[in-house]
Amino acid sequence: MNQGANMQRLLRHLKALIAFDTQNPPRKISADSLIFEYLRTALGESFESEVTDHGKGRVAFHAVRGKPRCLFNVHIDTVPVLSDALYPPLEMHIDDDKVYGRGACDIKGAVASLLTIAQTTDWPMALLFTTDEEGGEGCCVDRFIATGQCAPYEMVVVSEPTRCRVELVHRGYLSVKGEFQGVSGHSS
Repeated sequence: MNQGANMQRLLRHLKALIAFDTQNPPRKISADSLIFEYLRTALGESFESEVTDHGKGRVAFHAVRGKPRCLFNVHIDTVPVLSDALYPPLEMHIDDDKVYGRGACDIKGAVASLLTIAQTTDWPMALLFTTDEEGGEGCCVDRFIATGQCAPYEMVVVSEPTRCRVELVHRGYLSVKGEFQGVSGHSS
C-alpha cells in the first residue's frame, strides 16, 4: 500500500476517534463505551484484546498480536472542550494541512497511526490504550504493572506529542522497590 493510501486510512481512523467523546473530566468513559468496540473492530481478529474497567472513568484496553517485545502505550482521554473552539470539537476538520478536532494531536493521532500500522502489517504488536491520563487519579498503568501484565515486554513506547523529537524522559513517573530498616520517626 502506498503512502497516500496509508494517510487516507489514518485520517479515516482519526475522524472516527475524534467523534468519540472521551473528555476527562467528567470521566464518563466505561468499558461499554463505543470507542472500545471501534478499536476491537479496527484491529481485527489477529489481535487478542481485553478491556478492564477500574471504575471512575478509568479503563484500560490491552491488545496483542503475536509475541511483541515492545508495548505501545497511548491515553485516549482528552481534556475538556473549550467554549471558544475554532471548529466543532468532536468533528475533524482539515485546514491548510492541519487537522483540528478534540484530541487530534494529544493523542488520538497516535492511536490512528497505530491502528493504521496494525492494519497494514502483520507485525507482532502490543497496545495499551488508557482513559485516565488527563484527569488525575490515574491507575490504569499502575495496575497494568502491578498485575504483571508488562512482564512480556522489554520496552515501552509512550506516545505523547513531543514535536517529532524522541524523548527518553517522563515528567515524573518512577517505579521503585525498596526495603528500609530502623526506627520510624517524623521530622516535626
